[in-house]
Amino acid sequence: SYQRTLLKEMDEMYRHDALTGLLNRIGFQNQLKQLRKEPEYENVPVTVLMSDLDGLKYINDTYGHAEGDSAIYQVAYSLSKSVPESSLSTRFGGDEVFSIVFGECDADAIIEKINATLDAYNETSEKPYKVSTSCGYTKMILDKDFDITKAIKEAELFKNMEYAEEVGMGNGGSCDLVYFNDGEVFTIEIKKQLNIKVISQAVR
Repeated sequence: SYQRTLLKEMDEMYRHDALTGLLNRIGFQNQLKQLRKEPEYENVPVTVLMSDLDGLKYINDTYGHAEGDSAIYQVAYSLSKSVPESSLSTRFGGDEVFSIVFGECDADAIIEKINATLDAYNETSEKPYKVSTSCGYTKMILDKDFDITKAIKEAELFKNMEYAEEVGMGNGGSCDLVYFNDGEVFTIEIKKQLNIKVISQAVR
């Protein structure tokens, strides 16, 4: 009936992000909660992979927020098309999107596919800017102690370290990066041989 169809459409809107079509926070949390009740998902390995649009502020300030939204959509699209169909892909807000991939996977190959998808888009978009993303991931077990907030933080840390390596190479192998994790401030120095290590630590 029309009423049933309308209720279904409203439910879809309630559970999905209007810009990207990915699950929103509520939809993601509800689906993950349901999956964790299923026996086949108990103690399975998972990969939490995040993709963060590069240069959103520049795009917004230079070309307008509509172009910023377009770039966010492209990053979300490239992520959702690069992970297995059984994955949960979501946008909690802002320019970061992420997926939970269930079972063993080659996260580096997924990231390569994300980048290839964006490269193909950039070749034909005729936009005055390039859409690119920084990715990070962490591998965990979906057990009773699984914490999605912790997983996201670890994936973000990996992303920041990857970015630091790239900046280090661009600057002749030496740079500092500061990131925040669990109330502590760490400064990471990238040595000329790109050997990452913590050089200082302080309570925030």
